[in-house]
Amino acid sequence: MLPGFARGEALREEEGVPEAGEEEPTDLTYGGRFKVYAVATEPHFVDHLAPVWKALPEEVRGTFYCGGNTVTPRRSLHQAIRFHGITEACSGMPKKNYRGLGMTAASGDLNRMVRAAPNLRVVFFEHGCGLSYNRTQNSYAGARNRPHVDTFIFPNEISASKQRAVHPDRRIEVIGSSPRLDPWANNLPKMSSPPVVALSFHWECQVVPETRSSWYWYRKRLDTILDQGWTVIGHGHPRIIDTCELIYNQYGIEVVRNFDDVMKRADVYCVDNSSTLYEFAATNRPVVVMNCPRYRQSAHHGLRFWDHLPGVESCGPDKADNVRGIPLVDAIRKAIEDPREVRKQRQDAVRHVYPHHDGHSTERAVKIVLETMLKSGEANPPPEAWRPDTVYQVVVNGEILRTDRPLFVAREAQMLAKKRGGVVQTI
Repeated sequence: MLPGFARGEALREEEGVPEAGEEEPTDLTYGGRFKVYAVATEPHFVDHLAPVWKALPEEVRGTFYCGGNTVTPRRSLHQAIRFHGITEACSGMPKKNYRGLGMTAASGDLNRMVRAAPNLRVVFFEHGCGLSYNRTQNSYAGARNRPHVDTFIFPNEISASKQRAVHPDRRIEVIGSSPRLDPWANNLPKMSSPPVVALSFHWECQVVPETRSSWYWYRKRLDTILDQGWTVIGHGHPRIIDTCELIYNQYGIEVVRNFDDVMKRADVYCVDNSSTLYEFAATNRPVVVMNCPRYRQSAHHGLRFWDHLPGVESCGPDKADNVRGIPLVDAIRKAIEDPREVRKQRQDAVRHVYPHHDGHSTERAVKIVLETMLKSGEANPPPEAWRPDTVYQVVVNGEILRTDRPLFVAREAQMLAKKRGGVVQTI
């Protein structure tokens, strides 16, 4: 629940977010069909769901829920809701007795949704280009923990194949691009004079060294790019932008929080590890891939590490023998020049990540959502429908190893049973 709001309370006008209006009745059908609900508790999740949500027929849209997580500042979430013009936004989560279809783009939001409304089937969107890492982690493509998910939607076969390997019984669709990129499919801006250079950094995610931020490596020497005659703007992942803003302000770098504004203004985009690296490159503008000593050259996660790099690599503010790339200033200069080999590298990488970038991925996603919605109903329960009033235990050779709490750790029972060669039973 967002701080300062009661569960189910409409987001207030003074917070800059349209009110949601009255709560729907418990019988949420329209013409014999169920409503569609969305859950997105962070700004970048809103960015990925909003185009599809707004393209759904108005009569099937229920409520766009954005409560239940305080990892990112509430103002950033509200700004994202307001930016996309979502008028059905509401804090809290769907009600327990809701039936129909849910949409979400993050594993944490999926778990929040199915805890709150265990009867919902779910369409799960990849919230990016499909970056993943060579270990079991619930946040990335290929994760087993996807309860209630009926349909997965991915931008490319690279990420879809990982999910298909663990969920061969689910519907897994590839739409060829990201709905948030549709407006940019035929909108290829020209270089400004002077060029606008955007800096951005991933948050300190400690799944593997490659998911961590390079902020520590660059922050003390940002002055190296400020006397080059370029206009420099600063961006960052929603979970790190407040930290970055303090240093950006010290250097006199304008802070641009919304990535759509970065897309509109920047000529060159410099970032360490993010799907935005490929999203910006999809507009056929140059990018700089910022490396740091944390990123192991021996690691092979695919895409960004190191199969399909879309731009010039930077080793840091200064030359570093143990880091791939060239100094940041030199990398930006080369990106601005955009020689033929750099363009080809970028275009090849984008073709792998967004193989069907034609401006119609939203339409394809909406079609899949509506097809899934038509299958939803009380007689068709969600896959892996863990119920909140059920307790699970793991049994190996007749011995009870562990009794799990309901629902939200039921996945732990599954994982433990697989590891120990046991079975999951209900009590």
